[in-house]
Amino acid sequence: MYRELGRFLRGLIRDADYIGKYSDNEIGVILPETNSSGANIVLNRVHESTGRLRKTVSDNWDEIVPELAIAMANFPKDAGNLEELVNIIDSRYKALGA
Repeated sequence: MYRELGRFLRGLIRDADYIGKYSDNEIGVILPETNSSGANIVLNRVHESTGRLRKTVSDNWDEIVPELAIAMANFPKDAGNLEELVNIIDSRYKALGA
């Protein structure tokens, strides 16, 4: 399922962007040299395509109900280094109740 989700997300981002499994149930996307405005465009693309993703998941894994929660942080605006950035993202993600 994560491979399919990765393919789905890869289709929504540039070749220069990175995507990878972050934890057991989280995927991270890194958009280097993308400002907040550009990141919001990507987030909107993901939200607009969520129905297609849900259909793909339910067609292939009927026992899984996909959920989507997105947390975003911007370097260097939100954090001065990678560890701080990850901590900010984690705290924002947890605040979503995810």
